Amino acid sequence: MKGLDDPPEVLAATATYREEADPLNDFLAERCVTGSDNYRVKGGKLYAAFEEWYERERGGDAMTGAA
Repeated sequence: MKGLDDPPEVLAATATYREEADPLNDFLAERCVTGSDNYRVKGGKLYAAFEEWYERERGGDAMTGAA
């Protein structure tokens, strides 16, 4: 038995919210060069840059999201 499908407006709003609420997506778009398998960075260095960016841009702790 199948219930009602979500209205397209709800699906679109949910997708928009997820994009806007995702700080990692913002960090990658603003601070990282992507698009090639040849680009490399060590995980610790990337995370340190993310933490610094998060504190500056979001005013909080990257792990908890708390200000």
